[in-house]
Amino acid sequence: MVEIFYKQLIPEFKDEVYTLFLQHIEQTAARSGSRKDYQRVCAIIRNLKKAGGQKQVSEIKQKLFNKYANRPAFRDELSKV
Repeated sequence: MVEIFYKQLIPEFKDEVYTLFLQHIEQTAARSGSRKDYQRVCAIIRNLKKAGGQKQVSEIKQKLFNKYANRPAFRDELSKV
């Protein structure tokens, strides 16, 4: 849902939107198991970036890189963001 309505919510609820994005990214990453799933996670990260969350994008990418160090396909997709 956050991906759909973030544009309308950003002006008034920027911090809350960023928090929702980060939770959504982490939950989606935890359920991912294929390159297509990893690409979906990266698409969500790109939406966060469009919403103005540059700092949050850097932090979540680093967190996912460390957490999923044994998934080279995921790391490859993250490096493209």
